[in-house]
Amino acid sequence: LAASRLTVGAHLSLETMTTRIVVALDWTPNTNHAGFFIAASDGLYAAAGLDVVLKSPDADPAEKLTPARQVAAGKAQFAVA
Repeated sequence: LAASRLTVGAHLSLETMTTRIVVALDWTPNTNHAGFFIAASDGLYAAAGLDVVLKSPDADPAEKLTPARQVAAGKAQFAVA
């Protein structure tokens, strides 16, 4: 049996359903973002059924949108500003 994958923000498997969330960071990852990375490392997001992507402004140099504008454009669900 193969698991299905939806591209609408949710990933399905036979056991669980996870929701993908993109968090647009305000700066290159640093100590201000430590809590986000510790939670990811400790598996807290996964345990809550979340696939959290922490997006650094350096991730796509061609994209010139601020974190808040990424949320407005639908490219992220949350922003650190």
